[in-house]
Amino acid sequence: MTSKADVNNFLRDLKRIASRKGVNLIKRDKNELAKQGLTMLDFQNEIMSLNYKDYSTGPEPDKDLQGDVWVFGKAVGSEQYYIKLKVSSNKNSAICLSFHPADRPLSYPL
Repeated sequence: MTSKADVNNFLRDLKRIASRKGVNLIKRDKNELAKQGLTMLDFQNEIMSLNYKDYSTGPEPDKDLQGDVWVFGKAVGSEQYYIKLKVSSNKNSAICLSFHPADRPLSYPL
């Protein structure tokens, strides 16, 4: 089981990278911030405000690239958002694979 310390360690690493280089949002239709009424600054602020209570699942192996993905959920405005994040294997990039309204309810084990 993933512990509070595990989640905090992941978020610390992600935020350390993001504070220097930002978070790379993967281009997908679901991730279109403008369609959601959000700016890139809104997106970055939401990622930087995540904490262990927002943790949902992970780490799980990334299906496409080396490394693990973590899933978080967060209320953004009146919507619950699904947020899938990872740190690149060389620990040089903070990557957001998904940032969109949740398709189904998320669980928050911590």
